[in-house]
Amino acid sequence: MRHHIDAIKSSIHVNDYASRYLDIKQGVALCPFHVERTPSLRLHREYFFCFGCGAGGDVIKFAARYHELSNGDAIRLLAAESGISLTPPPKLKPYDRAKEERIAAEAEEWRNQVRKRAKNWPAADLLRAMSRRELVDEYKGHRTKDLGEEMRAIMRDTEQWVKAITPLVQASLNA
Repeated sequence: MRHHIDAIKSSIHVNDYASRYLDIKQGVALCPFHVERTPSLRLHREYFFCFGCGAGGDVIKFAARYHELSNGDAIRLLAAESGISLTPPPKLKPYDRAKEERIAAEAEEWRNQVRKRAKNWPAADLLRAMSRRELVDEYKGHRTKDLGEEMRAIMRDTEQWVKAITPLVQASLNA
């Protein structure tokens, strides 16, 4: 739902929406939420604020308050106006989540093996500093169907392992 709200806010600006209902001059208008003679409502692209009554917020708050709607109804109104669908994004299948967890576990094992075998080597520091997401992405980039077996074979032969990891270190040092 959060991405729908962000999409609405980025597609409809408060000052543009309010200009349909208010006479705005240089970003200032009479506040529709209380009686006043001197304009005290300030309008910007992303928010509004009234120095007279203290009303303020984003385009959703303005629409809700102006049309006397709940926030949910205001979101639906603005989504319909801007052509944004409020259907939720598809959920990950349990299999996909399990697969991601398995890959993350493999990546962590890879990092642990590097730590054990090359404590003073620059790649160990690089992999230690990577966040879990970065590590998984890097690991996926080099992953094959037989990677688990390939990794075990490389780990058994330190020289092969150094040849395999050196491009990663050089790329990070050149970046």
